[in-house]
Amino acid sequence: MRGLIKRRNDSVWEFLIIPSLIVVGFVILAELVDWLDNHAGPQATWGFFRLWLSQYVGDTQAAIGVLTAIAGSLFTVTSLTFSILLLAVQQGATVLNSQIVDHYLRRKSNRAWFGFFVGVSLFVLITLVQTTHTKTPVFGVMVSTFLGALALTALIVLIYGTVDQTRPMTVIDTIVEAAKEARVRQLQLLAAAAPLVQPAAEIPILCPADGYLVKVDFKALERALASEPAARLYLTKPIGSFLPAGTRVAWIGGATNVTELPRRVLEALMIRVQRDITHDPAYSLDHLATIGWTAISTAHSDPAVGAIVIHALQRLLHAWATPVQRAQPTATQIF
Repeated sequence: MRGLIKRRNDSVWEFLIIPSLIVVGFVILAELVDWLDNHAGPQATWGFFRLWLSQYVGDTQAAIGVLTAIAGSLFTVTSLTFSILLLAVQQGATVLNSQIVDHYLRRKSNRAWFGFFVGVSLFVLITLVQTTHTKTPVFGVMVSTFLGALALTALIVLIYGTVDQTRPMTVIDTIVEAAKEARVRQLQLLAAAAPLVQPAAEIPILCPADGYLVKVDFKALERALASEPAARLYLTKPIGSFLPAGTRVAWIGGATNVTELPRRVLEALMIRVQRDITHDPAYSLDHLATIGWTAISTAHSDPAVGAIVIHALQRLLHAWATPVQRAQPTATQIF
């Protein structure tokens, strides 16, 4: 059960890590600005810049009114915009492929935008709460005003970027680039392992739960086999394979430790409930095939998109035409 929960939460954690870091940065900034306002000293000791800014802030009640207006505007505009953008992405997924949503959420720039808008809103809220114990929150109000204006302006960039990412050409190019990057990672794995041969093995390794083989941690496998020089590991399933519980995913031959080594091998085989384009180039090909088939079907009748998909597949065929270099059987313990 613990492993199953971990498998399901991986995608959530992958999505949240960048926005969370940005939000934490804005929280730290809010505390820093509050510290500057609370340690400004008497007004007679203020510098020219702070005195100049203070004329636009007024007293505490005026600052609270300004911050309340900024916070309300940010929440309203941001929530409406995000709702419209998600509808646009969902519409694009309906027309082309449901995986467009995954590609949209996978982009680091989109996750950074989400974190930015949430962080700005939280910054203004924290500043508003802290204003009650700050006599003249000059920097708090001015930084909140600047960030609010920046966020509203950035919405234009976010809207354009979202619309552009749902265009067929952009979607297909994104999938092609993801396939190329995944193929590079796959070639590194293939180059380090020898071609699979019929194993003279006695220890089968069974898949503990249903899922897809999304990644093989080759470094972890090498560390696991380092203590067993005579052992050989035979991986029988390629990345992207669906593995029902109990499926034989690998063999171990020549090992003396028949309990610890299989456990460490299983830990190096990442099995998830959904395929991952990061290490599985075939998954990107499935996306392209679905987009092309949907585009030329009678439901959409868009041969232009079908032609773009065919050209994308030709590009991948040309990029992957180089023969794969494999390790010699005598130079590795992994097949």
